[in-house]
Amino acid sequence: MNRALLAALLLAACTDVTNPTEDNEQEVITTVTLSFVGQTSGDTVQATWADPENDGSPVIDPIELGVGETWDLSVSFLDELSDPTDDVTGEVAAESDQHQVFFTGTAVDGLLDIAYADTDDNGFPVGLSAEVTPQASGTGVLTVTLRHLPLQ
Repeated sequence: MNRALLAALLLAACTDVTNPTEDNEQEVITTVTLSFVGQTSGDTVQATWADPENDGSPVIDPIELGVGETWDLSVSFLDELSDPTDDVTGEVAAESDQHQVFFTGTAVDGLLDIAYADTDDNGFPVGLSAEVTPQASGTGVLTVTLRHLPLQ
């Protein structure tokens, strides 16, 4: 069976936007989980980027998705340095007009088609959910980046 294998998942944490009228606190993110569900098969694939000590040595799961299937993707973010663990995903969703998840890397250059499935109140993409369609078998890097956006 043809499979697209993505060798690594990277994360750049949410960065502050300099805005003199709004102080935007930077979230601490130690774990990112990508959960895929095949639209036809119902198969599930989960991949995690985890650096629970936030020491710069993450554990990164590979992602293997079947070609010929479209996958529903949900993205979640955790701060495991907090006690108890803080699920940052809810904050990103609640402040969706201030955040966007970006998908870049060699995996999106010919291997994967990624379409945002969620938008904020202004119609801009958020990226906590998406549809992913592998276009070809191969290996690449998928970089997932959560960004603060300028206030609109």
